Amino acid sequence: MGRARKRARKKPGRPARPRREVRRSATVSSFSRTVSVACAGAFAGGCLVVSVVLVPTWREMDPEAFLAWFQENGPRLGLTLFPLEVAGALFAVLAFFGAVRRGSNGRLPWGLSSLCIVATLVLLPLYFAGANARMIEGNMGAREVGAELASWQGWQWLRTALAVLAVAFGGWGLGRERAERTPK
Repeated sequence: MGRARKRARKKPGRPARPRREVRRSATVSSFSRTVSVACAGAFAGGCLVVSVVLVPTWREMDPEAFLAWFQENGPRLGLTLFPLEVAGALFAVLAFFGAVRRGSNGRLPWGLSSLCIVATLVLLPLYFAGANARMIEGNMGAREVGAELASWQGWQWLRTALAVLAVAFGGWGLGRERAERTPK
């Protein structure tokens, strides 16, 4: 039997795929894994800056000054971080399904990475959309700002922790899959 036919022979439990499709699939999967960690990492870095630098600064500001700042800059902040968050989630889920399809040792870390980064997206409608809208639209009195920022800070730290965990699990997944491909 020729080499080409041996390669195309069906493995038990899996349909045979043409060689070109396997190579393209591996390239797409490798790309999605790398982009997932890069986007989630950029999002996690942005979350850390917001948590460590911006929120403490906001809490020290006069409530009216903060609301004016947030009305002007809050949407820009969201427009900067949201695409990174969505891309990180999309590519993490693709990496997870790719690992499942290949039967890779990276299934667990990519599954955990996907859960963490998707959970950051769930926090948007759960808390951030409403709180940010109230601050942007000015539907909040100056006396409410301190309590809202305290709450916002707690939710932001949760989002930051989930984003950092998504990156860590994604890095673990990359390492496990790289180790799988390394000849022993």
